[in-house]
Amino acid sequence: MAAIACDGQAVLPPELRSISDDFCLVRSSPQTNFVGHPCAKPVMGRSFGLQAGGVLAHNSFVTGLPKDSPEDRLSFFDQVLTRTGPVHCETTEWARFKDLSRPTLREDFYVGDLERDMRMDFDMKRRPVEGSLVTERPVVDGRTYEVVTVGTVPYDTPEEFESYRRVAQSMRSGCLRTEDDWRGFLVKVRSSLSGAPAERHVKDPDWSRLFTCVMGHRLRQWRVPTLDDPALSVEDKCAWVNQFNGSKKAFTPADWKNARKQTRQSQMLPRECVADMLLAMGAVEV
Repeated sequence: MAAIACDGQAVLPPELRSISDDFCLVRSSPQTNFVGHPCAKPVMGRSFGLQAGGVLAHNSFVTGLPKDSPEDRLSFFDQVLTRTGPVHCETTEWARFKDLSRPTLREDFYVGDLERDMRMDFDMKRRPVEGSLVTERPVVDGRTYEVVTVGTVPYDTPEEFESYRRVAQSMRSGCLRTEDDWRGFLVKVRSSLSGAPAERHVKDPDWSRLFTCVMGHRLRQWRVPTLDDPALSVEDKCAWVNQFNGSKKAFTPADWKNARKQTRQSQMLPRECVADMLLAMGAVEV
């Protein structure tokens, strides 16, 4: 579940409101301890016990197992909470009445197979609050899952909403499920809102943050004292930089050289996107 946006509490009667700051309910019961909806407002789920009863919104996803059975619920949870992109399902498609009743080009009745690739990401109808990200790792049927919750607030302007939605739509090959997914998404949003050049591409947010810090030092936008130490070789400096590297890609002497090229400057992230890393590196103003 990429995000459980519990933003509908204000319109719920008291008996249906949240039992905690993170999760919302449609019914209170001793068995219910985790609920939510991956895509929008909390249409509400059921406890991780996955027993019969309660409500579990599938967002039109079909597992192929007996509907609403414990096996169906467990399969849905597993596929949503381990996804790396759209989730695939196969279901039955029935002829639509409007196609059967058209005065011309009327279709015959049919029942066919339908394959769907469905996104289970938050729909961005409200603005995610970066500081509200909370990661929990519940255990379901002996398996540990990563569940990220995020608070939401109304957008300030239509343009702000369009920026968030545009960035979300640009991530069609991935998804918003893990904390890394969310932090990468928010880095891209901040870059977009800052008026970043159109040619800036942020494929690996962790790498972009690291490279921005080193590039800013090399281009004298700020100074990192350790990287100015003449007693350290380039290899030593790269090894030190890699202590802050959350990317799978290692920072190498070739990257150190490239970080001084003015032609790469358009790929730098806004300073606010790397402020925490600069602080950790001990960067100072020049």
